[in-house]
Amino acid sequence: MAELDYLNRITEVISQIHETQKDNIEKAAQSFSKSIKSGGRVYMFGSGHSVIPVLDIFPRYGSFVGFYPIYDPRLMWFNVVGPGGARELRILF
Repeated sequence: MAELDYLNRITEVISQIHETQKDNIEKAAQSFSKSIKSGGRVYMFGSGHSVIPVLDIFPRYGSFVGFYPIYDPRLMWFNVVGPGGARELRILF
């Protein structure tokens, strides 16, 4: 039953986002399309877990025209240790 509770709750959250943010999402989409149509770009930024939507818009097989990622691989959640990871960032500060 836990999986059904989870799915029901996620459905509620998505419905709430749709009800309360639909106008804002449409305005953002119009701004994006206006920029791209006029030869501009849409930059997307993320670090840590917020980089996930940025990575989603840039799949391995290509990206959506007009969208450009801005992120620092050293700040991504999957690169906490190792080259450029959190241990090396401590030295920079």
